[in-house]
Amino acid sequence: MRSRPTGMAMLLLVALWGTGGEVCGSVISFQEGVAPDAGYVADSTYVRKNQADTKQDDDPDDENLIGVFMNTDEMRGLFAFDLSDLAAAASSGQTIQVDSVSLTLTGRGGGVGSVSDMQLTLHQYDFAFVEADVTWNDPDGDGSAVSGDTTAGGTLGAVLSVVSGVNPNTTGPIVFANSVDFVSAVAAALGGGDKTLRLLARRTGGTTTGDGSNLVRTWDETASVAANRPLLSIEYSVVPEPGTLGLLAVVAIVLSGWAVRRRAVCCRSSSG
Repeated sequence: MRSRPTGMAMLLLVALWGTGGEVCGSVISFQEGVAPDAGYVADSTYVRKNQADTKQDDDPDDENLIGVFMNTDEMRGLFAFDLSDLAAAASSGQTIQVDSVSLTLTGRGGGVGSVSDMQLTLHQYDFAFVEADVTWNDPDGDGSAVSGDTTAGGTLGAVLSVVSGVNPNTTGPIVFANSVDFVSAVAAALGGGDKTLRLLARRTGGTTTGDGSNLVRTWDETASVAANRPLLSIEYSVVPEPGTLGLLAVVAIVLSGWAVRRRAVCCRSSSG
């Protein structure tokens, strides 16, 4: 006669079948001074081609510039978010599954250009950088021309997200939406030693003014209104590691078999 799971075995199998052991739909945000808590610190700055050796961090206007000025003066934003709080959401025997991710920058107005067709591209940035020391010629701020990132303006990693139709004068949100590569970048950061996601944003299209300018001003992480600071949002699930699921399944099967054998022994004893 075919045995059927009973008792605790049934509960374990139902849990495995119904949810895969997942805790789904959680969202965590990273924003300096706000989330995950008021003590959280993020990095953001920008580099400028026509001021190639000038440090732009902590601009007096609390802003990062992204775009081009007078044809040749390109500006790119750099961002870094420590994801340690997300990594800590997984207990022993669990892992974090990243479901979606987005980055929101907030415009502060006063950009250059009047047509709402600016295109911004977000790249993965694969170098740790010293926020206060980065320049166009030394994008990771390590002070060396032979180590770290030696590409002027910053080495462009994988394209993670593209946003189009941006008004350079916007005072609203600029959202780099989810993508498979964006999710992969977050997963790679979680697997890295310092658990830090680093990003580079640049202009890749848009109508320039008569002098060849097209740039947007976005608030940096020191903006007086905390809600305007760069915001990284991640939706994730906590899932058992493959070995844990396998172990639970084995336990369920063993318990099921033990219960059936025990019942059979009891039946024989009663009949005797």
